[in-house]
Amino acid sequence: MDPYARRGTWDLLLKHKAGRTIILTTHFMDEADLLGDRIAIMADGQLRCCGSSLFLKSRYGVGYHLTLVKKESCDQGAITSLVKHHVPTAEIISSVGAEIQFVLSSENAQNFEALFSELENNLEEYGITSFGVSVTTLEEVFMKVGEGSEKTFARP
Repeated sequence: MDPYARRGTWDLLLKHKAGRTIILTTHFMDEADLLGDRIAIMADGQLRCCGSSLFLKSRYGVGYHLTLVKKESCDQGAITSLVKHHVPTAEIISSVGAEIQFVLSSENAQNFEALFSELENNLEEYGITSFGVSVTTLEEVFMKVGEGSEKTFARP
């Protein structure tokens, strides 16, 4: 289906889904996230998990991704120390070109405000142009479930 037709189908389903049960299969996780009230993920021909998007992300997700855009003068060691000071379980998952990305565990969410404030107030000092935070995507959940790291059926 071309993108225009796909979007039209989404609009139709969203408009008429109230009070109905609609079963939809898709390989597009953004589509499942947008359209599904309950999402079931199959792997190797078996149902692996089922639940709302929020449930699946909290059960199988890694937490949050912190992405920082670095200047050439960036001290990556200082940034890593700062992030780990506020979120001890933080891990660097990528450092390519001008970006560095950390994964932040949800368990340390109470420390995020202090981390973000310190980053915001010291962008120049750390050699950072900007930063942003995103939550685990349904695509990441699908990949984790599909790789067999969770062999048991899970539902809320």
